[in-house]
Amino acid sequence: MKYYRGELDGAERLGADAMLWFARTGDTYFQLQNLRKLAIYALARGDAPLAEKWLTEALPIASKTGGWIVTELYRLLTATMLKQDQLEKAREMVALARSSQPEDDVLRDGGGRAR
Repeated sequence: MKYYRGELDGAERLGADAMLWFARTGDTYFQLQNLRKLAIYALARGDAPLAEKWLTEALPIASKTGGWIVTELYRLLTATMLKQDQLEKAREMVALARSSQPEDDVLRDGGGRAR
C-alpha cells in the first residue's frame, strides 16, 4: 500500500524488514514476491544496480519453483539491464524470459512459441 500511495521509502523499509522474517520461516513464495517488489522499488528510485541485486538473489529460488515468476524476474532484469545501458545483457534476459515461459502458458501459441 505504501508504494501505491507514493511512500517509496516506507515500502522499501517494510520490504527489507520482511526479508528477515521470510528468511526465518523459509517461505519461498512470499520471499520471491518480496524480492520482486524490492527490485521494483529500487527501479522506481533509479537504483538499477540494487534492483539487479534483488533480482539475482531471487532467480535461484524461482528456478527451483518454476512458473510465471521466473519469466517475470527475467522481464525485470531486462529493464534493469536497459537502465544500465547493458544492451547485450538485456538481450540475454529477453531470451531467458522467453525460454522460461511454461509450456502451458496461455500466451504461447500451439507450437510453444510466445505470441
